[in-house]
Amino acid sequence: MQARGQRSRAVISDREIRFKCFLPNTILDVLRSRPGWQEVQGDGEWDFYWCDREWLHQNYDATFLQEHQKILHFRNHYELTRKNLMVKNLKRMRKLIEREQGKTEAQSLDFYPSTFDLNTTFLWKNSRRTQ
Repeated sequence: MQARGQRSRAVISDREIRFKCFLPNTILDVLRSRPGWQEVQGDGEWDFYWCDREWLHQNYDATFLQEHQKILHFRNHYELTRKNLMVKNLKRMRKLIEREQGKTEAQSLDFYPSTFDLNTTFLWKNSRRTQ
């Protein structure tokens, strides 16, 4: 019997993994072919949801995920999947560490290459004057 306030923990290794997939393509075929993976329809109980970014942005804040439930994306994935935003966050972290722990510790974060953010209106014309 569970103590009050504790949630039940699903042990995925002892049962099938129930999945839900948003995309009807190769990903769905691969998930269906995996032994021990069972597709669920609708809003049924699932352990893994292969969703798209739009679903995540529209539903994540209003959805309660249990401990055993996993989704493909995380909320601020855009911050890490774009090189310019990832470098911005690394620079912010380096400044914070420099303030709290000193320059020597902050120098350990100088591992990423130079990053350039070109203007989106930048137009390159080659020598033949073609676009």
